Amino acid sequence: MFNIRLPLATPHISQINLPDGYPPLAPICSETLTLGTTTNREFSTNGTRVSLSCSPYFDVHGKILGLTMVATEFPGLAREMEMILNSSSVHVLNRTLDGRILRISESTARALGTTRTKAEGTNIFDLYSGERAEQSRAEASEIMRGVNEGVVKTIEVHPISQEKPTYLAMERHRFLEHGTEEPAIFMVASDVTTAVEASDLTNEILERFRNLQELSDAGYWELDPVKGEIYWSAKVAKLHGLKEGEPTPKLDEAMNYYHPDDVDIVAQKVADASEAGGNFEFTARLIRKDGKEIRVRCNGIAILDGGGNLAKLVGTFGKAQTA
Repeated sequence: MFNIRLPLATPHISQINLPDGYPPLAPICSETLTLGTTTNREFSTNGTRVSLSCSPYFDVHGKILGLTMVATEFPGLAREMEMILNSSSVHVLNRTLDGRILRISESTARALGTTRTKAEGTNIFDLYSGERAEQSRAEASEIMRGVNEGVVKTIEVHPISQEKPTYLAMERHRFLEHGTEEPAIFMVASDVTTAVEASDLTNEILERFRNLQELSDAGYWELDPVKGEIYWSAKVAKLHGLKEGEPTPKLDEAMNYYHPDDVDIVAQKVADASEAGGNFEFTARLIRKDGKEIRVRCNGIAILDGGGNLAKLVGTFGKAQTA
């Protein structure tokens, strides 16, 4: 494996010709001799995952006589894991309780403002902001007690080197490292940044519409396209001739308030916007509950989620200006 020529000429550990992907062995030996305990590393070489352990051995008086180094290769599935860690959009992170990164996917490393090669072996808390690092420590303590293990939670990752944060929907599990049984935290996540940004935009738009209707004679409305449920402000309900406290109708019932000759026009306007997203407007005749006909003007916006699906319709509603 190390291309050491025979007969053995006792080369120094730093002179061994290491395969690609192996970490320098001398620092590992030095750490083991200094601490007097086993040092473990895990890495990839030529498509194979390798677990390396370096352990001291002692004489009867407790003096360290030397070191035993064991390299265990895990072929087969390791190659598939390497492909996932290097190429997949799935976010994976396995770290010790003190923060040392054992394994990390390239996508997670990029979200932290670094690369997988640079990140493995470093401390995750050095990559987090101070506040996020403290949160992560507290969360790890909870997971090790079995609290919130496997629960999906959205977290914000915002390294200093990046302009915008990344949002990850992450679940965490307790994990014992192979060979050492050292407790660790294994995390799997997916990037939900687009969905979070879409939600933030939705809330901003909703707030603008609500403020607009407070400053004008128009009312405010919302439509949940999945449930077919409508919210009407008091002004919208009044324009339809509803009394205070009367329930808001379902979508099909609400459409029946429009003049029969205008129903298809209104429905088409809403359908076109629902498919493509964006703004729409129309002026139509409305038959109030008391039978009185009025002309109304509606301005709305169809909000799509991160997947391009209709999430919500919102808008303002008021009397149309007469010429």
